[in-house]
Amino acid sequence: MMSEETFYVKKDRQVRWYNPLTWIRRASYTQIGSLKDWDAWKGIIYGANKSKVIVNERTAQGVPALWRAYNITAEQVASLSLSVYTKESDGSIREATSHPLYKLLKFRPGPEYSSFDFRETMVRQIVMRGRSFVYPVRDNRGAITRLMLLPPPADIFESKAGVLTYVFQNVGFAKKEYVLRWDEVLHFKAYSRDGLTSQNPLNIFHEAMGVAISQIDYAGSYFGNGAHVSGLLTPESPMQPKQVDQVIEFWNRHNTGPEKVGKTGIIPFGMKYQKLGSNLQDSDFAANRRLSIEDIANITGVPVDLLNSGDKTSTYASAEQRIKQFVNFVVRAQCKRIEDEMNSKLFPARDLGKTFVRHNIDSLLRGDTKTRSLYYNVMMQNGVFSVNEVRELENKNPVEGGDELRVPMNMEPINFEEDEPGGKKDE
Repeated sequence: MMSEETFYVKKDRQVRWYNPLTWIRRASYTQIGSLKDWDAWKGIIYGANKSKVIVNERTAQGVPALWRAYNITAEQVASLSLSVYTKESDGSIREATSHPLYKLLKFRPGPEYSSFDFRETMVRQIVMRGRSFVYPVRDNRGAITRLMLLPPPADIFESKAGVLTYVFQNVGFAKKEYVLRWDEVLHFKAYSRDGLTSQNPLNIFHEAMGVAISQIDYAGSYFGNGAHVSGLLTPESPMQPKQVDQVIEFWNRHNTGPEKVGKTGIIPFGMKYQKLGSNLQDSDFAANRRLSIEDIANITGVPVDLLNSGDKTSTYASAEQRIKQFVNFVVRAQCKRIEDEMNSKLFPARDLGKTFVRHNIDSLLRGDTKTRSLYYNVMMQNGVFSVNEVRELENKNPVEGGDELRVPMNMEPINFEEDEPGGKKDE
């Protein structure tokens, strides 16, 4: 049976479809209407910037540093273990292997993708577009049977029944349309100003991305033309237009093109060559490219060391610290964004706080072999980790008797009363 919310949504959409003036008037004052998505409109209307290049997802991903930043963030988050846990009555936490969501998150959320592919795509959409949408498909009992990635919604609005509603069109090969309530879709949003919609970072940093793209275009044109420098060919006497065309054709045939770089050129008879520009080595081109890489590092939060910028001043110790910063300030934030949205919508109200999803982020912070050994040693000596827990972290099989927690013999509780001759006894 059609719910009251769905009825109002369908009825409201019919009014908006057949009465455009009502739709425009409503969208102009609501905070989440289509006309309020100025970032999307700005990306269409002002596609070209001061660098005179088009900045969009396709052109921006042509910048190697930005491509690397997108990939390393998405791949690191997707490589983390994400599982379902439940809190027992005694306060202990165990992995809920029998929960329907366990196999979806661990192995295959849907027929189209594996767990890694699913989460990698989802995180890449978040860092690249500032948003990602997932539809948890449920059966008649309410159990989740599939997690499906959705394209950006055609519209987000509040229905007459007061329900926040998403409209998705042309979904999948069947080109279906989905009208979903706010609690029926996972909306992972970043860079939000109002808590409802997100901002596209390519629109926020339009000029910075335009500079990076134009630098690559400039280098391509430079090497494509083949000449080391730009200049003018000056004739000794006036020339006819046809003669000018012949000289230019001669110059391009004998002096331009990648295969001519480093070879001896020839100047047409009766012409003088005047140098106007400098080559890439004599200019600040390399410094400007490094500045663009630093801009991308500031925008994405990915350390410069991980963007392969060739920073010779970076040491192993500083690089290790920056990697930890990347985990703490970038990876952890993405994990928290995913966990909060899933935990608040994938489980019934009675299970909130009792059943939840969580990433295992410790694997990225364990460091090298020496650092891990020191860490494990301290945790075992303080009775925090057992032998088998350490072996599990290192992908080793458990051993008999390895589940007991141990502490050094010379460590005693503060209120310890020794029940030995000469010691304190209860009276």
